[in-house]
Amino acid sequence: MNRFYWYLVVALVLCIDPRAAMAQFPVTLTLDARSADPMVTPPTRSDARYRITVSGTYSQWPQFADCHGVDAVWVYDVPEEEIDAFRWPPKQILGQPFVEIPHWVGDSTNYSFPPKGFGIEPLFEISFRKYLGFRVNGEPFPALPLEPTLHRYQQTRAGTGEPFSFRIVDSTLVLQAGTPVARHEDNCGSLTVVVEEILPKEINICDVQPIEINGETIGLRVDAAVLELDSTIVDGQRNLLTSPEKIGIVSDGKFICPDSLVCDKVRTKPLSIGLVVDVSGSMQDIVSFEGASISRIEALKIALLGTLKKLLPGDSLFLIRFNETVVLTRDWTSDTASLGTAIRSLFASGFTAFHEAMIQGLTKMSTHKAPYKVLIAMTDGLNNRPPYEEAPVINTIRSANVPVYLIALGFTGDTAEASGLASMQRFVQAAPTGKLYRITTGDELVSVYSNIANNVATEDCCRLYFKIPPCDRGQSKRNLRLVYVEGDQIVSKNIVVDCDLKTTGVMADDPADDDRAEMLQADPTPSSDVASITCDLTAPSFVQYELYTIDGVLLRRTDIGMVDLGRTRIDIPVDSLVNGLYVCRVVVGTNSTACHHPCATIIQERT
Repeated sequence: MNRFYWYLVVALVLCIDPRAAMAQFPVTLTLDARSADPMVTPPTRSDARYRITVSGTYSQWPQFADCHGVDAVWVYDVPEEEIDAFRWPPKQILGQPFVEIPHWVGDSTNYSFPPKGFGIEPLFEISFRKYLGFRVNGEPFPALPLEPTLHRYQQTRAGTGEPFSFRIVDSTLVLQAGTPVARHEDNCGSLTVVVEEILPKEINICDVQPIEINGETIGLRVDAAVLELDSTIVDGQRNLLTSPEKIGIVSDGKFICPDSLVCDKVRTKPLSIGLVVDVSGSMQDIVSFEGASISRIEALKIALLGTLKKLLPGDSLFLIRFNETVVLTRDWTSDTASLGTAIRSLFASGFTAFHEAMIQGLTKMSTHKAPYKVLIAMTDGLNNRPPYEEAPVINTIRSANVPVYLIALGFTGDTAEASGLASMQRFVQAAPTGKLYRITTGDELVSVYSNIANNVATEDCCRLYFKIPPCDRGQSKRNLRLVYVEGDQIVSKNIVVDCDLKTTGVMADDPADDDRAEMLQADPTPSSDVASITCDLTAPSFVQYELYTIDGVLLRRTDIGMVDLGRTRIDIPVDSLVNGLYVCRVVVGTNSTACHHPCATIIQERT
């Protein structure tokens, strides 16, 4: 028996929900570019991960009255008069690139102008990482691709039990004094920071862009995913969004279906991989592989060479080997032939400086400009060289903030090794995402490397294309809500977009061509006692209603019983509810196909 649904949103009297006041996250902060003061969130949970989204622009120069030029990741525009007056490094010197624009604020290079090799005392020195840009816990965002339209960037971080701290750094190094001096007073603009705790099931909005044809904006592209935690997946989350029939946007009381949904299930963007491998003496021990016995070091070589075959154009790697010492065998390169030569020459001897190898590998990754990075570290034994403590490794993992995948080969599970495995698990928990693999055979080793290479950094977000009606005259911003319905569950997420991303040429769908149900309205809205809705039944049907919070938590399911055909009114008591916004779904057990999927329904939203 098919079911179809009606939805409405019941908005009660305007008042703050006291339960929401107790919630720690999400948190929205506004960083004024004229202030050097940090802003902090409430304390995080050490067993949780958080998504940080930063948007907006600011200016370091009074010439840019519209407060542009710098965002959370890039200096993307500099006034020409600043460059001409030698107050900002030129893009080229003697035909050679010097300080390119756009420029990542995490660049660790020290730029002196004129360069010290010219024999002239430098007028100034600039270090982007030291003196300029947005910081979270003192670290810059990774060099994500420049987002020139919305200037919106996102990253995931593990909770530590401490708050996140955010600030805008803007300093000038005074060479004579040798100290930086803060220069925020002539800035303008701000950055908006939203911090959310990642839930077991949630919507993540990766990007929002206008859809343009011949220079005219005709709609909206929303890159989104419906994510569910799944420990069996390499990235730890599974995207549930597979069908456009389960998702839509609420705009001005109307549920708009996407025109299309495109999901890339394979990795399409270049990836930078740090390979950290154990070549201590125990790697000469024997493991089974394809029914034979080979050394662990030979199994590792097979696994690494297989990984090289799975690389895409533009991928880059470095290779660090460690025993009692840590050696950078190959620096960042896309030359798989050179990497292959280095891998084949690996041999096993000595002790195990696993902690120091992790620290050196993570440090190398933190200053690398590539936007998509991952560290894969393999060891077959316990760390037995300094540093012996976990803290330096964990601190470096948190600072680098890159996915960490650890492979523990041949651990037997005795007391000492159990402690080592627990330590490795804490390393993974300190990373934004990652996984600990405990394996015993060469076949498993090859399989793990293959699994990571095939599945890490696959596209989390699908692309949804919507025709969105124009903003009202004089409206500067629009609040939309992306809603996903799966069985009895509703998940939603707000989207705020600038109205200048739309044009008045975008028209709403003609109702005559629409197979959606008529809009259902709560009466009265807002309601303080009983909210009523009226709907038409095409046949005698069993009816029930379900009441949800706007975040999709089911509060109540009530059976109405068998209802005759025709118009019927459903009364929903709301006097016991805390003031807020709620969704009611009416479930009708008939064979009607008038509303055969959620995108054939209407959600009305009022505040």
